[in-house]
Amino acid sequence: MARMLLQKPNGEALAWLDVYPDGKKQIHLPCGTPLGFYNPKSNTTHRMSGALVGRGDLMASLIYKS
Repeated sequence: MARMLLQKPNGEALAWLDVYPDGKKQIHLPCGTPLGFYNPKSNTTHRMSGALVGRGDLMASLIYKS
């Protein structure tokens, strides 16, 4: 698994993005709360509740809706 820190231009942490070997991605707030995930096989992004956000990799949109 690769982990990337997403930051604002001033260096403040926005979220952590985990990328797994199979291409799946999961995004977390800096405090560790998971927000959602992207599944490349179905090309869909979901909230952690399982609710569909939309088609494609829409992970960044989850940060601002948390």
